[in-house]
Amino acid sequence: PSDLLHTSTQCLIRITPEFCGIVGSVSSLLVMALERFEAFRKLSTYENSKTSRGIYFIALHISLTAIIIIPGILVYHYPTRVAHCSLLAIDGRHVARAITVIISDCK
Repeated sequence: PSDLLHTSTQCLIRITPEFCGIVGSVSSLLVMALERFEAFRKLSTYENSKTSRGIYFIALHISLTAIIIIPGILVYHYPTRVAHCSLLAIDGRHVARAITVIISDCK
């Protein structure tokens, strides 16, 4: 039954919400940590200040999410039809492996 096999485009459409959710939650945690650090640094005046730094943190969160999602979508490709759509396609594994090596070398 070939109708059970998915093309690369169909898999991309299926995994995009899951990929966005994972990336969004990770970048959200990062931005919340930055916001808390900013609040700690300006502890005495943070709550009473007239500046709204929250807009900057929202823009940072959206930008980080887009910067991570767009390359992930661009490298997502399966050379054949598959029965199961994984979050990381065959072509994307090389990119993820390279990023992992770069991050581990930085430590």
